[in-house]
Amino acid sequence: MPHAKSADGIRIAYQAQGDGTPVVLPAGQANSHHWWDGVRADFHVAHRTITTGPPRRTAQ
Repeated sequence: MPHAKSADGIRIAYQAQGDGTPVVLPAGQANSHHWWDGVRADFHVAHRTITTGPPRRTAQ
């Protein structure tokens, strides 16, 4: 799973699917990226979806 790194070094897991204009679908406070599983495909007609998981600190 790919990760992005914030300016303060926190790795944030993300998943990207589809093509077109990107739409970011963030996970809520107590949710994971799976929260969007039921509707993510609806966006793929015209958009690339980027879902995120909660940030985690990892050893550097």
